[in-house]
Amino acid sequence: MSVAKLKDVMKEKEMILGERNVLKQIRLGKISEVFIAKNCKVDLRETLEHYSKEFGVKVVELEVDAEEVGSICKKQFAVAVLAY
Repeated sequence: MSVAKLKDVMKEKEMILGERNVLKQIRLGKISEVFIAKNCKVDLRETLEHYSKEFGVKVVELEVDAEEVGSICKKQFAVAVLAY
């Protein structure tokens, strides 16, 4: 998926960052779309895909790594998973 879509969504929506926060919000039914960096851990990716199917959440795989996603989000750390 393109980085442009991620940037557009970030302008419109408040993003939730991090594995624990995203998984918790998926289980609560408060997430509509999840973005995953291309170098996200395999077990985390599988867990996110499982819960996303169960709760009807769209998963978008980004074409950039976690460090680049972090800088797009204006964070000084890598961000492998984010959602809204």
